[in-house]
Amino acid sequence: MLFHKDLKQIRATSLLNMCLALLLVPSLLHAEMEQVMQPSQVSASQEMQMPAQQPAQNTGETICQRMRMNRQQEINRNPSLKLLVPLRKSSDANCFSPAENLYLTSLVVAQMELGPNAPWYQTMGNQNKEKARLACEVMGYGSSPQTLSMDECITARYGEMMRPYNDEYRTESTTYIGKRNNRGEVLVQQCVTAFYQNLPQLPKQIQFPLAYYDRKLHSYPDWYLESRLEDTEWLSNMQKTMASQVIREALVKQCPGDMIWWLYLST
Repeated sequence: MLFHKDLKQIRATSLLNMCLALLLVPSLLHAEMEQVMQPSQVSASQEMQMPAQQPAQNTGETICQRMRMNRQQEINRNPSLKLLVPLRKSSDANCFSPAENLYLTSLVVAQMELGPNAPWYQTMGNQNKEKARLACEVMGYGSSPQTLSMDECITARYGEMMRPYNDEYRTESTTYIGKRNNRGEVLVQQCVTAFYQNLPQLPKQIQFPLAYYDRKLHSYPDWYLESRLEDTEWLSNMQKTMASQVIREALVKQCPGDMIWWLYLST
């Protein structure tokens, strides 16, 4: 009976040991696999546990969003839009659609038609700036380290002189911006209408917008060629004719300024 009891106890112990061994096998296998993992695999597993990094802020999309916001503010608030270089030569144009660039160029044309905004304010500003300079000289500003610099004095005096006229200037500027923007929309409609009306008479090889696809032509519209049959200089250099030259001659009245560069075919 004792032997039988001991045998049962041994069998139970053996069974328990087998179960423990089976439980340890996956852990041992896992440890062995970790030892033979390549460095790149370990790095990858570590990266998976790290928190995701935030995307960089200065992406192309973010830059374009800022440019779009700045341009819209200029259109809404600035009565004197200026392009330091032609829009077609500026990388900023890539952040905008051809339609948006066409509208901006139309606003520059509209400003030329309307003339400068509130010219009296600019004239008065020039006069008051000179008066401010003379006043600061008389008062001795800038003559010792303890006083304001001459530039600071002129700025302060100029601001005081112009303050009574600022409200009138803002009112005129708001009216001017409204007229300019409305005129720009009319110019765009006029230009696009003329473009589609003349499209059948333009070479099929031309791609739009010309700001991206201005290339030399291999064929010329009849109306363009006939007007130059007696122009020996052009005939000898006709292979140098660019697409923009043909489009500008066809639409010079309806698409003034740089508007031809941003005409496009809607799909």
